[in-house]
Amino acid sequence: MGGPIVRTVEDAAAMLDVVAGYDPEDPITTNSEGHIPKSYKTFLDRNGLRGARIGVFRPYLDSPTTDPQIKALTEKAIRDLKSRGAEIVDPFVIPNFDELTKDITAAIFNPI
Repeated sequence: MGGPIVRTVEDAAAMLDVVAGYDPEDPITTNSEGHIPKSYKTFLDRNGLRGARIGVFRPYLDSPTTDPQIKALTEKAIRDLKSRGAEIVDPFVIPNFDELTKDITAAIFNPI
């Protein structure tokens, strides 16, 4: 399932405050009952990236068909994450990725 697109972590926390919880149209959400905080914003931490390990999966980013602006923005985001204390694993390699994904297509994505 896809999800909302936001500009900041704070926006993501605000979005979760609105959408998290039980949905009678989605039975799996019963697992959330009793586990939703008053606000996800209370978990925001300016130093939250310190020590976080973030992998850079290069096959899509370094593809000849990748838009140069997208690549430049992604490279800037990687530098920003590192400057905020994240450990960047670059490249992050998924062994046998091509074999694992050979039959996966966008047709299996079922938006609600």
